[in-house]
Amino acid sequence: MMEPTIEHLPERSRFTISIDDTVVGKAYYTDDAGTRTFTHTEVDEAYSGQGLATKLVAFAVATTREAGIPIEATCPLVSAYLAKHPA
Repeated sequence: MMEPTIEHLPERSRFTISIDDTVVGKAYYTDDAGTRTFTHTEVDEAYSGQGLATKLVAFAVATTREAGIPIEATCPLVSAYLAKHPA
């Protein structure tokens, strides 16, 4: 298996993670009043248990923090990640 590729698609309000050019996971968000709210994260069941969701969320959070955008999370996975990795 190749290393995953993670991309930010701001025009679609999501981050994606791909394996061998196939999107296997997505982290969705909304931007409102200068805050980014992560609403849902999913990874294809065939790829579960490989830490891909954590890699995706880590990239999404780091990218958002680097842009200076405050983060809120209604997604349980992102909430748990933020609790373990405070700014």
